[in-house]
Amino acid sequence: MIMHEELGIKRETYCGGVLNIELHGNLDANTFEQFDNYMQEVIDNEYSRYVLLDLGGITGLSSAGAGILISVTEQFRRLNGLIVLYNASDKITSILEILGMSKIESGVSASLALVLTKAEAIAKLPLRLTASTKCEIV
Repeated sequence: MIMHEELGIKRETYCGGVLNIELHGNLDANTFEQFDNYMQEVIDNEYSRYVLLDLGGITGLSSAGAGILISVTEQFRRLNGLIVLYNASDKITSILEILGMSKIESGVSASLALVLTKAEAIAKLPLRLTASTKCEIV
């Protein structure tokens, strides 16, 4: 019997309903459905239109995992939302770049951005988070 690891998902909510989601493990054919279900709950319950997605804990990304990132991004685009990917390893960043996901930000929809740090991710949002957890719309 083959056991598959679950994808670790940890969520933190900031002001304005901004979600910071940390992923741990592989985002692949065995876990993409778990991630999809989680993100559908976020979308269906209108938790947020803005998601910071910390990929620092992702150790592997398959075509199924990349496909679900693209699919979820498209759903957020239709909601005028934004997903910002950050903290990806060089290996994961290379995969995303090969798939053209790092270029989506400059496209018409601008529904996905790929940056290095959490600070850069926060700077991509159309609001500003402050130390007191208050936010300002820009």
